[in-house]
Parts: sequence; structure tokens; C-alpha cells
Amino acid sequence: MKLFCAVLLLSLGLLGHSAMGEFVRFSGSAFSLKGRPFIPVGFNAHWLGIDEEFEYPSQKRIEEMFQVAEKMSATAIRSHTVGHSSGHTNSLRPLDRELNEKAWPSIDTALAMARKYDVRLIVPLTDNWFLYNGNYGNYCTPYGLPKNSFWTDRRVVDDFKDYITRYLNHVNTQTRVALKDDPYIFLIETGNELGNSGKNADSIPPESWIREISSHIKSVDSNHLVLDGCDASLGQSNNFHIDSVDVYSRHFYSDDIDSLNASATEAGKVGKPLIVGEFDSGASESWLAAMESNPNVKGTLFWHMYGHDDNGNRIRHNDGYTLYYKEESSQPALLRLANHARRIRNLPLLDSLL
Repeated sequence: MKLFCAVLLLSLGLLGHSAMGEFVRFSGSAFSLKGRPFIPVGFNAHWLGIDEEFEYPSQKRIEEMFQVAEKMSATAIRSHTVGHSSGHTNSLRPLDRELNEKAWPSIDTALAMARKYDVRLIVPLTDNWFLYNGNYGNYCTPYGLPKNSFWTDRRVVDDFKDYITRYLNHVNTQTRVALKDDPYIFLIETGNELGNSGKNADSIPPESWIREISSHIKSVDSNHLVLDGCDASLGQSNNFHIDSVDVYSRHFYSDDIDSLNASATEAGKVGKPLIVGEFDSGASESWLAAMESNPNVKGTLFWHMYGHDDNGNRIRHNDGYTLYYKEESSQPALLRLANHARRIRNLPLLDSLL
């Protein structure tokens, strides 16, 4: 009788996805999805919401990335601009508390494609760096405050929480599912590389901020796991002892196996997973083996994939890590990365991708 009622409610659109057990969970030893092990392996495609020309990618461009994920045995894509963009007139959050409705369709499309291809998305809610997609300093600008006020100024913190609430309550115009109820979002990430040093990055998130923001996410969204986005400063703000954080992440662009193992060990001590949210697409076999062999590393995503315009022309981009699926020059790296994913997932290895 209970099963019949559940089916009836689902057919009427009255039963949320959470009641059907479709969200990724972590048991203390592994991620699981629908009662089966889930291993998040894949790549970054940061531009799915808005690209570096401040244009919204077409459906064809977005769908190409999910087709690539399918061919590469990937289960997850991390995309900064599906979770946020700020500081430009075309951004989701330009420079005030109002959101730009024109920015939603590409985000909605990315989530619809995730559903179509059965891929889960990781979505950072802000960024550290002064790049086209904006950064958390954009929340400080209207008040004439320096960037590091983001962590402590009450008005700024409340504005960020307001953005999080609006973002998670947005109803996808294509799937008719609120983002907080969408099982094709895997992780809500507090931000990208929030604790990394560099230009105008002279501070790290304090424990109080991490606690408040991760708790706020969970107060709005009881379905999704929260990913700590501190990266390089992981551990400096009591990160491993914040109950409202579920998952930790590190990014690596060198074979820093000692740091990988140290972070994975600390996460393991508190029964939580570590994922490698970014790593060099040209990574060595020894680095891939180090990630594969560490039992506390529960997922990996390389940096990064680019695609083609609607006429099949390459979207030009080169930061030293850019790969294009169908191009011959990318094939050795792509095959190595696809087989990395397949080894982690215990799938037979491939001789070729094309």
C-alpha cells in the first residue's frame, strides 16, 4: 500500500526526489547512489553557465560536455558557473542582490543535460580569483569594503546567504525541479579555492564563516552534501571538525603526493571523504596511481574540458591544461584519463576513445 501511494504521489508530482532516495550519500566508507556505490570521477568544465566572452553557451555546446562524459566513463562534472557568476551585466548576480533572469537558461540546460546523461554536477557558490566569472569580492564592492570583508562583515555575509537561498530555491524551467531538490546536483561547494594565496587573496575563510555558510546551505537544502571549498588552507580553520561540512577537496597541479595523503588521512580520521576537485590534465601515471591507491581519496576530476561552437569550430582556450575530445593532440591524455576513471570504477580498460 505504501509503495502504491508513493507511485501515485510521484505521478501527480507531489513526491519530492528525496523521498525516492536519488541523492548521493556518504556512508563513512563510500559514496552511494540508489543503494549502489557511486564514484565521482570526471572533469571540470567551468564555463557551462557563462563563457569567457560573457555569453551564454548554447544547448549544443553544453550537451557536448555530457556526451564527452559518457564516452570517458565519467560520472561527475564540476562547473563553477553553474553555481555562480558575478560582477558583470550578464552574470547571474551582477553587482547587487538582484539576480539576472537571463543567466538562468544555460544553468537550467546544464542540469537538464546532467539528468539526460545521468551525470552529477559539483557547483561552487563563489570564487576566490579575479577571473571572468567573478569572485566573492563582488559582494564587498557595493559597500566600498575590501575583499577580505567577505568573511566577517554582517551585511556581506547576509547578502551571500541571500544569494544561496535564491539559488537553491530556483526552479529549473526545463525540469520543473528546484535546485535544492535536484538529485543531479552532487555537491554544493562553498566556493572555489577560497583558501588559496595569490593576487588579492590575503585571507582564508575563518571557522565561523565556514560553520555559518555550511549550516545555512543545509537549512535551505536538506538533500545535498556540502563540500568545503578551502583547498590549500584545508585544516587551518578547524575544517575537519565542522559537522555541517560533509566532503573535503584539494586541487593539485604537481605530484604532491605527501599533501594528498596528509589531507586524505585527516578526512579519513573524521569519517569523511576527500575528493581531488582539480588536477592537471597532463598528470603522470604515478600521480594517477597515487590517487587510485589511496583509500581515503573518494573521487577525482581533472582540469579541464573545452568544446566546439554550434558549427563544430574549436572554442579557443589554452591555459596549458585544455583538452578537446575529438582532437588528435588531446587523445593520449584523454585515453589516460578515461582509463584512470575506469580503473577507479573497476571497468575494463580502453585501447582507444575514438
